[in-house]
Amino acid sequence: MNTTTDQFGICCVQNAGFSALGSLGVSPLTYDENYAPSYTGVTEKFIDACKKIMKTFHDPDYCATNATPGYSTMDCNQVFAAGRGLFYVQVSGALKLLRDSTVDYGIVTLPKYDTNQEKYMSTISPTGCSCAAIIANNPDPSRTGTVLENIAAYSHKLMLPAYYDITLCYKYSKDQTSIEMLDTVFQNGYLEVAFVYNFGSIRNTVQNLLIARSENIASSLEAIGNIVKKQLDAVVSKLVD
Repeated sequence: MNTTTDQFGICCVQNAGFSALGSLGVSPLTYDENYAPSYTGVTEKFIDACKKIMKTFHDPDYCATNATPGYSTMDCNQVFAAGRGLFYVQVSGALKLLRDSTVDYGIVTLPKYDTNQEKYMSTISPTGCSCAAIIANNPDPSRTGTVLENIAAYSHKLMLPAYYDITLCYKYSKDQTSIEMLDTVFQNGYLEVAFVYNFGSIRNTVQNLLIARSENIASSLEAIGNIVKKQLDAVVSKLVD
């Protein structure tokens, strides 16, 4: 493999695989009618989805990630910008890296699990989210919460149009179809609770299994099952209280 001249089917960062699980409509958690999560072990569909991802995102024969053997001289962004990649799987914020590229690219959603899946899903990166922490001895948490909520509301009102309507849709997108694809992506955002909180290191475990193309998905997740459930239940009880 020559990472400076070879062409690749997919260019992505190494955690793109576990992010793609959301697009396949699978979760390690189970949700009731009120969307309250619980953990009783992963399903066969989840395991099958992991296997699908291993065959694509983590096959070094045609996928270039920063975990690819010998991959050290260029990153996935540069490989795609140089015209040596068919697909570039990244967060929407990475579009700015292609603005000056001569590559004529379009935007598409990640695929569904199968034709029975109702709609396309777009994973919101759990590693790119941020939050505002409030100290435990805050004298007026209600007031602080109100201020933060209003700041978020104004951000949605002022920043979202500037970022989405102007920057993403017209500065970084090159055709009308790509704009329509962005609409689909942002209308179907999915945030995986298990990966945000990383209960029992489940996010790290899944990611490492995918990168290693391991056959031990079921047994590895079963081994951390009790701690995943314990930490999840503790968070849910706090939210309910």
